[in-house]
Amino acid sequence: MLQFIRKHQVLGGLLLFLVIASFVIFMIPGGDPFSAFSGGNVTGIGKIDGKPVREEELFQAQKMADLYFRVFGSGQDIPQDMVTREVYSRLILARRMDQMKIEVPTESVVERIKILFKDPTTQKFSKQFYNNFIQNALPRGLSEQDFSNLLKQELGREQLMRSLSLADSMVTPMEAKELTRREERRVKANMVVFSSTNYADQVQLNPEDLLQYYTNNMASYRTRERRSVIFVEFPATNYVDKAASSLTNLQQIVDAQYNFRKDTLKNPDGSLMDEAGARESIRSEILEEASKSLARKEAWEFTGDISPQLSSTNLTHSGKLDVLRSQALVRGLNPLSTDLFDQFGAINGVNAGPEFNSAAFRLSLADPVSMEPLESGNSYFLLGLDRIEAPVVQPFEEVKLRVESGYKREKLTEIVKNAGEEYYMSLTNSLADGTTSFEDYAAQNQYEVIDIPELTLKTGSLSNFNSVISLTSIKNTAFGLGAGEVSRFVSSGQNGFILKVQDYIPAEESIINENYTNSLATIRSQMRTGGGSFNDWMQKQLSEAGFGASE
Repeated sequence: MLQFIRKHQVLGGLLLFLVIASFVIFMIPGGDPFSAFSGGNVTGIGKIDGKPVREEELFQAQKMADLYFRVFGSGQDIPQDMVTREVYSRLILARRMDQMKIEVPTESVVERIKILFKDPTTQKFSKQFYNNFIQNALPRGLSEQDFSNLLKQELGREQLMRSLSLADSMVTPMEAKELTRREERRVKANMVVFSSTNYADQVQLNPEDLLQYYTNNMASYRTRERRSVIFVEFPATNYVDKAASSLTNLQQIVDAQYNFRKDTLKNPDGSLMDEAGARESIRSEILEEASKSLARKEAWEFTGDISPQLSSTNLTHSGKLDVLRSQALVRGLNPLSTDLFDQFGAINGVNAGPEFNSAAFRLSLADPVSMEPLESGNSYFLLGLDRIEAPVVQPFEEVKLRVESGYKREKLTEIVKNAGEEYYMSLTNSLADGTTSFEDYAAQNQYEVIDIPELTLKTGSLSNFNSVISLTSIKNTAFGLGAGEVSRFVSSGQNGFILKVQDYIPAEESIINENYTNSLATIRSQMRTGGGSFNDWMQKQLSEAGFGASE
């Protein structure tokens, strides 16, 4: 669909809504990614509720996954395992919709199409946009009915998600109390830490080892791909005067807004704005929004003007950039060029956010001009991909310091891990013999036992406790043990530790009664809005059907 947008129409605000609980958002660039399913016995693919998957079911699931990838993809390759998972998920979804009698009326599909295919300038449904999409963007062999079936299935997925979330949100007060009881109990523990700084002198920087490390990790020393673009900017600040003159009732709007908001407008220090300051703030907001609206309108009009010329199959890459440049000059606009930049770095001379980089890296030399204005900061942009500088592996001498640092980090991690695991094996033997304790064994081997302040699962930080071990690692390890148990050696960055739980202190009932209502509300809210329960449910369905096994 993205290619269709660039080559045929400016779809503007087309909402690629199929992100809800979707498993992948990639497009198949070529070949047949569904070949893994072809030619085999259908009953060998799996069973759902003990019933084999029928050939027609598989065919329909393949078709829906194929259409989803091709139409709503982003142009990236997709791994075969993702394709397989999506087909399996579609099989499960179709069966469950049928079992749960989830029916999507045609009217709902029509309403979704009206939302998807809006004219960005009028914000109304455009039959022309829709017809162009059906005629030009659908993959060969797929029809308007197939597209309608895809929308029907996605709307059914949304209904299924709501049903599952509603069921999961019915958490009882007793369950919330039990969760609060676990969250509020405190653990007393201590640990032996293996700090990488104690082993730094064991790492030797031999030239042969460094060169081998560089060779093994060559991908880490590749430069990032860099690009340069030509762009036309429509800054909202250029339209402030025009916006002010077009708002003949500006004062009345300010008056109405002030009367409605005067008790809520505050200064940075939290104090209430005085009347003059409040009115000026409201006036600035109105003009800013009106200016952005005018900038957006002109950006879309410019895009519409150049779209037919860019659709010509005779134009080369440079020819398409010439269209962008020449039409900008005709309109009195100033096309600018950037230096080379990567996908994540700042761009000299461009007052835009990271979305500018992302938009530039979505373009290709075959389709170099963006056909949808990019909003970034207080401006709208049209981009044209000028040049691509491919990544290269930097020579060893240029990255020698990075190689040394990486080698040290890897060797230290390995040395610490070996020391910690050796200590653990010897410790467990001594504890099993009953000849020593956790603390005495540490003292005998000249290790310090560090007492950890009492903490709960909800503890976010510990005052007066500095450690090279992260609090998350400590909590995850401690609360996975019973009272009196000792953990295995646990790595934490370049360091590691072995932890012993001394005891658990139960939460007081008064604390549980005070806090469980908050836990109950939080759980129910997360169930309703998180979507996690649906994904967990789907994973369980895939596993039960035998679809989780590797091919």
